Order: sequence, then structure tokens, then C-alpha cells
Amino acid sequence: MHLYIYYDVPLAAVAEVERRARAMQAELTSHCVRARLQKRSPAAAHAETWMEVYEDVADGFEVLLAAAVERCGLAELVCDRHVERFVDVAL
Repeated sequence: MHLYIYYDVPLAAVAEVERRARAMQAELTSHCVRARLQKRSPAAAHAETWMEVYEDVADGFEVLLAAAVERCGLAELVCDRHVERFVDVAL
């Protein structure tokens, strides 16, 4: 399964959100997870839309992710994290 999590980042908080998100993803890669951080281009006037991507995650990963979000303090800076779950189409 692959997770795609998107949310808006106020322009004033971009540097701090990036620091915390990268630290969180570095922690999660110790669980053999491939993680990416992306943003929509171009940005809106008041915020950027960011996306965390986690590929080939195992069952139970979302529990680890939720704990990591809390530990890094990301939830303090962004709200309304939208989680989308996708699986590969079997041929």
C-alpha cells in the first residue's frame, strides 16, 4: 500500500514545517519505508499545499506515522492532514 498525505502549510510556517517533516520522515525510514516530501507548484498566495508520500508500507504503518507526527510536533503547525491510500493494480 502507498500513503499520500496532503495539507496546507501557511507561508509563515514553511521553514519550520519542513524541518519537522524531514525529521519525521528520517525517523520513519528506519522502518524500511521510502518517504518523499513534495509541494504543489505554484503555491497559493497564503499557503503551500504539501504532500508526504510513503511507498510500500506494511500493515500497521499508520500507527507508527501517527505517533511520529505527534513526536515531531507537526500537528501543532498544520491541521487537516488528508490521508489517501492506494494499492497497485494487479495485472
